[in-house]
Amino acid sequence: MTQSSTAPAQGAKRTGPLVRWMLNNGALVGLILLCIGLFIATPHFLTVPNLINIGIQSATVAILAFGMTFVIVTAGIDLSVGSVAALGAMTSAYFFTEVGLPGWITLIIGLLMGLLAGAISGIAIAYGKLPAFIATLAMMSIARGVTLVISQGSPIPSAPAVNALGRTYLGIPMPIMMMALAGIICWFILSRTVLGRSMYAIGGNMEAARLSGLPVKRILVTVYALAGVFAAGRSGDDGQALLRPAAGGRGL
Repeated sequence: MTQSSTAPAQGAKRTGPLVRWMLNNGALVGLILLCIGLFIATPHFLTVPNLINIGIQSATVAILAFGMTFVIVTAGIDLSVGSVAALGAMTSAYFFTEVGLPGWITLIIGLLMGLLAGAISGIAIAYGKLPAFIATLAMMSIARGVTLVISQGSPIPSAPAVNALGRTYLGIPMPIMMMALAGIICWFILSRTVLGRSMYAIGGNMEAARLSGLPVKRILVTVYALAGVFAAGRSGDDGQALLRPAAGGRGL
C-alpha cells in the first residue's frame, strides 16, 4: 500500500514543474504549438526569410502591446494608443517639414507628445476620478482631432531618421531590433524595479496598495505616460504607413 501510493507522488514531483510552467505560460505554449502546426502544414514557415517577415509585421503591434502591458497589470485599459501613435508620428513629421528641425530631434518630440497624451489620461484617471475607459476614449478622440488639425487631411513627408528606422542592419531589420528593445525595457521595469512591483500591487488591490503607502496616483500617471511613450515610439518603425513621403512638401 505504501509503495503504490509513493510511486504516483514521485511521478507528480517529476512532472509537477513542467505542468506548472505550462500553466503559468499558457500564451507561450499556445504560440509554440501554433508554430509547430504551421510548420507541419508548410515547411516554409520556419525559414529565416519568413520569420523575419513575421517579425517585421508583428513589431508594430508588439511595441503597442508592451506599453499596454503596464496598463493591464494595473487593471486598467487604454483605448487611445492607436490615435496617440498617429499623433506622435504626425507631430514628428510636422516639426521636420514645417519647422525644419533635425530628424532625430523631431523623433524625440514625437515621443514627448506620446508621453504628454498618456500623462493627461493618467491625470484624468488618478486625480479626476474618471474611469479609464472614459478618459482614454476621450483622449482617443482628442488625439485624432489634433492629428487631423496638424496634417490638414494631407500626408506630410517623414524625416530621413524615420526612414532609417525601417532599414536592415547586420541582417536584422530595425523594426525587429526596436521590438526586442521595447520588450527588454518592459521586462526590466516589471520584474526588476520598484515601479514594476508597485504596478502589480495596484492591479491586485488598489486600496490595499494605497493603505500600504504606495503613491498610487503618481504611479497611475506614470503607467499611462509609459503607454503613451511606447505608442508614439511604435510609430517610428512603420512611419511610412502613417506619413507617406510626398515630393515638394505636403501630398495631395
